[in-house]
Amino acid sequence: MNARVRAKPQFQIPKQSSIHEKEERETEMGDEKGGIIKINNRRRLNREKKMALLQDVDKLKKKLRHEQNVQRALKRAFNRPLGALPRLPPYLPPSVTLFLFTSTNLIASLIDFFSIAR
Repeated sequence: MNARVRAKPQFQIPKQSSIHEKEERETEMGDEKGGIIKINNRRRLNREKKMALLQDVDKLKKKLRHEQNVQRALKRAFNRPLGALPRLPPYLPPSVTLFLFTSTNLIASLIDFFSIAR
């Protein structure tokens, strides 16, 4: 006897094409019955909702990454040693870049003013 017996898998994952073919067959059969069409529409709606939610999640992840990068850049800008020139990354919004440069110039001019006044 052959001791190596291959066990059949308990379930198989259907291929994408077979899923679509099955749905098409169900809709064709459902024209007579009426109940299967509702199930297919519900499945299609659920799939569309899921895809829309996944796209929203991707957009939100992208926004979160951008906000984290901006936060890191701002922390580096405010915690850098005195006298070091600011190095601002290109992904900062122009308004933030302009604000940082103007505040840096204002602080530098105040330091010069108070050092001369002594």
